[in-house]
Amino acid sequence: MEVDPGPSSGLGDQSELLSLVSQLLDDTTSHTIIQTYRADLPELLHHTAQFVLRPGGQQHEVDRFLVLCGKLVRFNRNLVQHLETWLGQVTPPWAGGETEPSMKRCRLETSLDTELMASCYWLLSHCSRLQSIWSWAEIFPLLTSSEMEMRFIVIEILRLLFTLSETRVGQLRSQFLAGVSWSAWVLKYHIKDMVTISMLAQDTTQQHMEQEKTKVVTLEHVSLAKVGPSITNTQTLVEVNSTKENLMAVGSAVSVGQPVLLVGEVGVGKTSLVMEWGARTGREVLSLQVSDNTDARLLVGLYRCTDLPGQFVWEEGLLTRAVRGGAWLLIEDIDRAPQEVVAILTPLVQEGILTVPSLGGQIRAAPGFQLFLTQREQVGSVREELAKLVRTVTVTSLKQEEMKTVIRTRFPKLENLTEKIMRMFSIITSPQDHTDYPDQVKLVNTLRSSRQVSVRDLVKWCTRAQDTFTRNPTSQQLAEILYQDAVDIFCRFIPDRNIRTFIAQEFAFTLDISKDQAAFFPIIHKPAISLWSPGCESVCPPVFLSPLHSTSPLRRDPPHLRPAGGGNWCGEDGSAQSPAPCYLVEIFKEFEKLMK
Repeated sequence: MEVDPGPSSGLGDQSELLSLVSQLLDDTTSHTIIQTYRADLPELLHHTAQFVLRPGGQQHEVDRFLVLCGKLVRFNRNLVQHLETWLGQVTPPWAGGETEPSMKRCRLETSLDTELMASCYWLLSHCSRLQSIWSWAEIFPLLTSSEMEMRFIVIEILRLLFTLSETRVGQLRSQFLAGVSWSAWVLKYHIKDMVTISMLAQDTTQQHMEQEKTKVVTLEHVSLAKVGPSITNTQTLVEVNSTKENLMAVGSAVSVGQPVLLVGEVGVGKTSLVMEWGARTGREVLSLQVSDNTDARLLVGLYRCTDLPGQFVWEEGLLTRAVRGGAWLLIEDIDRAPQEVVAILTPLVQEGILTVPSLGGQIRAAPGFQLFLTQREQVGSVREELAKLVRTVTVTSLKQEEMKTVIRTRFPKLENLTEKIMRMFSIITSPQDHTDYPDQVKLVNTLRSSRQVSVRDLVKWCTRAQDTFTRNPTSQQLAEILYQDAVDIFCRFIPDRNIRTFIAQEFAFTLDISKDQAAFFPIIHKPAISLWSPGCESVCPPVFLSPLHSTSPLRRDPPHLRPAGGGNWCGEDGSAQSPAPCYLVEIFKEFEKLMK
């Protein structure tokens, strides 16, 4: 079989690629290509699909493509996710055309019809989404086909479509295969065929394509299909060994179409792994944070009123939008979700079906839909009904040397401070090994009961430190700023004042700051709040008790303190949620007086 390298083939002038596509579609040479180009099979598969589905393509090429797909899904289940999108554009061989069924319009060989139906059976058994992608209504007349083997295959397809019991399958065989010995076909499709496919896995000399891969993104043996150009990720992930292993574990689960449950400590990078794969494959990842107060209706959707009295319109939720559009959805902290949320997710995870009671029906997940769940390791376990249906990936933490590599790579200006940074992080994460506090038990219990410090906080401090270096401060100013940021990020959540002061002093010692300076900032100093506007600057003295941890939200200048902004002040009882905004109101009043 020769491929016509015409201008409409979509493959350009790449002669090597055209030759490989030709051999892959040819039944006599496809085994050789599959064996020798295993690493490039996903890329070759996309180019082959692009060729056979080009405008003006031949029907026999589409038929051969289906036969090839049926062979590949048995050889490597990871190729299913590369096939789903293309199979949605293929007309099934039993679909009626204007005059007669498409599989009767062209017969390359006498066994092609049977081979096509067998391939459709294998595709359906490995890709359950074909149940909704293809129309299967026209398959029933084939139960009376003149070819008995065709009838046998159709019965096997009906077994998968309707989850028929063995008794019901036996009744169908007795009715449509009466007087025919079908045991040889059972042996052929369930035993002999497996032996044939296993021969493809034999060790052979591997070859590689010279062309750059444009249809898939690859990491070691993991390949995921690209849906668009790779999105530039501003927070570049440094591929140290632990990060690479985590990426491969997540990618492997995605490649077989399984929902993924990422389990790990706070700030270990569960969300970053999903976002990184989304950026590499050109996908937008929809994110959703759930808690015990999450309303399941907001996930699925609800009717909302319009400007016209008595008129309501349906507004789908984030979950429904992802299922319909075949998008990636990340649901964080699934172990905190209420039972009604779990009840909605269970059939979606198990069967790929989302039930929407308000619409009175079900929605089957579109090709490309992928569900990610995250769970904090120490909080609890995801409910049993979901845990059995997902592929769990335990996200490992970075080793100390790997963290040093990340700091040197992402924050080159901090290279000389790497050892001091790691010591500060060790002080707050494992104080019993790096400090001599008199009551070690109280120290450890206090830190465990407060907000857990993670790598995310370390990266936040390094980002501030990198920005500080760009302003070229003096050595004394640099040390003071780094110290204040360290106290703000690592210590402000510690409830015990004595322990908070002790940890701050340990940071000061690490950054070569004297004891007096260390005591000044967290205990004595009450910073003034400066309000800046073009042409005017007003410094208002504090009018309420303002230790460092109380005024840190004001000093950080978040977006909600800027004009036309909004904000939500959160905190424990007595942590100045009300006085702090009231203090800001008084500042703005004074500012308006000055402007007038």
